[in-house]
Amino acid sequence: MRSNAELILANTGVVSDAGTKSGIIGYASIFRALSLGTLGLFFEQSPITTGTNVPFVPRADVFKSAIATLETAATQVASAPVSADFTGKVVTGIDIPNTIQALIARYALFSGDYDKALAAAAKVDLTKKSVYNFDDNTRNPLFEATFGNLNVIQPTNANLGLTGAIAPDPSDKRIAFLTKPSSNTALAPVVATAFYTANNAAVPVYLPGEILLIQAEAYARKGDLANAVVALNKVLTKTAATDVFGLGASLPAYSGAQTADAILTEIFRNRQIELAYQGFRLEDSRRFNRPGPGATGAERNRNFFPYPLIERNNNTSTPADPAN
Repeated sequence: MRSNAELILANTGVVSDAGTKSGIIGYASIFRALSLGTLGLFFEQSPITTGTNVPFVPRADVFKSAIATLETAATQVASAPVSADFTGKVVTGIDIPNTIQALIARYALFSGDYDKALAAAAKVDLTKKSVYNFDDNTRNPLFEATFGNLNVIQPTNANLGLTGAIAPDPSDKRIAFLTKPSSNTALAPVVATAFYTANNAAVPVYLPGEILLIQAEAYARKGDLANAVVALNKVLTKTAATDVFGLGASLPAYSGAQTADAILTEIFRNRQIELAYQGFRLEDSRRFNRPGPGATGAERNRNFFPYPLIERNNNTSTPADPAN
């Protein structure tokens, strides 16, 4: 996907209409960034260029490359709004301006650039949806391969596998959105629902709650605990009726200790619930220094994935696999 996006970006010079050019650059930039960002979530190093035996770079540089692409796209889109001609010719669903800023915020947070994360998050309109749309021909892949079949993968329990201090509050209304009782409890106590309920169910590119939790974490890591709690409370008290995707905890405001450690733990817990099934659990577990491989109460059995053999066999620059 990255190489196809780069091929498109390399040839936008032939487009004469500025608004159409904005749409093409914005759309392709989003998918290039998502490709790079996904690699950064799971691998210590990754290539960011296409070619023979291309070098691998540290994951921090992978995120920086994604952000640079998005920032260039943001400048183009700001200079010329995406044209109706473009939006009428592509699959609907992705809100280009808001998605660009949401992804900048996401990858800036993962890079430790909290000021950039906050600046981008503030530009995201949380009343707007940005989704991948599917139909019975181009199907929701997680419903088709996983959530639509009890025999594949399901949550281990209604707590989403969270225990102890990070277990969900029993009155958290997000749990009923994310899971439902299983029709065959011998196989699974609950089944996952959320955005993976049918072949044609749309999947969010990002959630409003993610943007709020990015703000909460960025403020907390900068030592601004007051603003961190303000953003966290917007997630805790959010109701289904006030969330564009109908995802709301409807919980009381945060009343825990006013310390960075306590607030970050609550932010971590809410990321695991609000963003369940979104693919961030490994990244979050590392970033929040949760117990890792070999530690008592380990919450993950690896820190990073080993490199695929297809990559190693075709690229002599592939690094040694990580120890864990």
